[in-house]
Amino acid sequence: MSRRLAVILPCLALVLPLIASASSTQDMRIEGSFAFLEGKFTGAGLNHLGELGMGYRASHEKSIDEAAYILAAVEHRKKIYLGSGHPAALMAYDGKSVSVVARFPVDVAITALAAADRSIYAAVLPHAVIYKVGEKGDTEVFADFSSAAASPNYIWALETHGNAIYAALGGHFPSVYKIDIKTGKKELLYKVNGKAKNVTALRVADKEIYFGDDAGRVFRQKAGRVGEAEVLYAFSDAEVKAIDFFEEGLAVAVNSRRVAPPPPPPQVKEPGKPPDEGMEEEGDIRFQEPPGADGETEAGMEPARRGNGGKPPPSPPPKSESPGAQGQAFPPTYQDPFGKGEGNLFWMTTDGRRVHRLWFSQNSIVLSILPDKDGVWVATSNPARLYRIGITGAERLFYESSSKDLSAILRIDKSLAAAVSNPAAVFELGGASTAEYLSKVFDAGFPSRLGQPDILGSGDEAVDVLFRSGATADIDSGWSDLKALKGPVPSSSGRFFQVQLLLKSPETALRRVRIPYRVQNLYPRLINLSADLAPAQDGTADGRDVRLQWDVVNLDNDLLEYQISYRPPGSQKYIPVFEPSDLPKNIKTHSIPSASFADGLYRFQVDVTDEPSNGAADALTGSAEFPVVLVDRTPPVTELKQDRKEIRWHAYDAVSRIVRVEYRVDGGPWKSLAPDDGLFDTLHESGRIPAESIPVGSVVDIRAADERDNSRIYTLILK
Repeated sequence: MSRRLAVILPCLALVLPLIASASSTQDMRIEGSFAFLEGKFTGAGLNHLGELGMGYRASHEKSIDEAAYILAAVEHRKKIYLGSGHPAALMAYDGKSVSVVARFPVDVAITALAAADRSIYAAVLPHAVIYKVGEKGDTEVFADFSSAAASPNYIWALETHGNAIYAALGGHFPSVYKIDIKTGKKELLYKVNGKAKNVTALRVADKEIYFGDDAGRVFRQKAGRVGEAEVLYAFSDAEVKAIDFFEEGLAVAVNSRRVAPPPPPPQVKEPGKPPDEGMEEEGDIRFQEPPGADGETEAGMEPARRGNGGKPPPSPPPKSESPGAQGQAFPPTYQDPFGKGEGNLFWMTTDGRRVHRLWFSQNSIVLSILPDKDGVWVATSNPARLYRIGITGAERLFYESSSKDLSAILRIDKSLAAAVSNPAAVFELGGASTAEYLSKVFDAGFPSRLGQPDILGSGDEAVDVLFRSGATADIDSGWSDLKALKGPVPSSSGRFFQVQLLLKSPETALRRVRIPYRVQNLYPRLINLSADLAPAQDGTADGRDVRLQWDVVNLDNDLLEYQISYRPPGSQKYIPVFEPSDLPKNIKTHSIPSASFADGLYRFQVDVTDEPSNGAADALTGSAEFPVVLVDRTPPVTELKQDRKEIRWHAYDAVSRIVRVEYRVDGGPWKSLAPDDGLFDTLHESGRIPAESIPVGSVVDIRAADERDNSRIYTLILK
């Protein structure tokens, strides 16, 4: 190794509101790569420290209206050739315009491309055919891998090396083939076993071939060892997306989610057509023998090409799956071929003994990689971003597209070129002189006022801060336009707001952006008020407290201050309980000893203010009355009168009605009495006790209770 490899953990940061205990002023904070990546970049990027600065901008951009997505790209003779999907077409980009070279109307997509001499080789889906396309668009079948089995084959990667094209297949027959460019002879190099359904990545050197499958395995096959390959490393539950040479080893892109399009409908087997050599039925794994010394033909050679003296065969007649035999077909229902998942970039030695993870994304999958002497360019999906990962794992974000997927990254001359999908476009990339960064939409909870921005980093004087706001989380026509956030007076904002940073200097590197905000002051609202007498908290025997309880709706989380007051019977004026200097804060219950109150009906009131958080000028208040509290510690008075047949009683109380009257004879059990009108509903109640059955000389006790259960026993000796 020329340099020591190390793994640097991604810079993590949080976007958290900072809430002061006695203030409603909070912060919208963006700090560190994790927080910045939640926003949108235009010409901006992140350096290896997670600081926001200049990135790349797109130039010479050309949209591709004829395609939904791009699955393959190759550079050839100073042009970029693109393989599109939905429908399948081969396009050329020369830096100025995009032209359609060839169309494949009966196929869904071009899945892989390779270039040799003056031709482009395009593999299509679902027919698993490689077409040779000339500079003028002339098209012929170069290699046909279509199977007679019910499950079709895919071709996921092509690479030109020497006088051959190497192909990675999947679906019915996950394998690697070598195809002679001059003769078109197919040679099966390796058929993978196990649970893999696709060989998804391929890289060829002079002495060995490296390839990966959708079971997460990386293989190495040495030249001349047909049918023999070793697994260098197996990534758990993953798909090897790309393999390339980097830093005297391999750069390997691995995704945790398989993103291949769903297989097309089963093909119908043509009557009398045998399957191609090497294309066995599902589950039958065997290898063709390599050519022997006796001059036997190569494995995988088609029957029509045997015994012809090595001359290229004539072009085969159009087959049912070739464009020449089909008319224009209506394209199938579009399905996004990329999806979501976790993306990784690993470095490993060519023998697989050392493996290091250089980069990881929890939300984006890798679609393309491009190594150079200082690092690896990584193109991602959802969102479409271009990263540069250094040999030590240092991450830099250079570009973000408005399209969903950055399908391919490659070089054209000395520049970088990229293709994106959903929607499809192609362009060149270069350093930006100005940049914009748009934060995620922030929810303040309520309409707010924004203060002066606080920016930490170099070149902060060359940054303009703008904002816009609205009442909904989705930016719509009700949102305000972007306007500068500056001046001594705080700017009014809606509940939701978004910040834009305009960077005007290549020297800018922002570490943190903080926007103070203060939500609109909201009235505290008192609810669930209750008041009653309860046992004294000080433990006094037979003591009673006036227990007051309430709740408050305090949506802006202000510090609240309370005053409790009462109104004595017959008075119209409330008397405060607390001195102004002793007002309690953030309480929801209070007890007052009832001993300090004379008997009677009392009204209590609680007043609340958020002045501690907002100041006297901006404070809001609320007030509410409790249910009436009856204070009564005096038992009712009971008067008794006797005649020959009955005992007359009359009970009365000064402040609370009579609720119960009972009597007993000679200490026996208490018996209830009813008033003359049959209902206890006033301060005065009268009734009678029949005396015919009570012996003369008996002791009769009578007691009456009021609403506070005060009572006293009165005694009469029957005469």
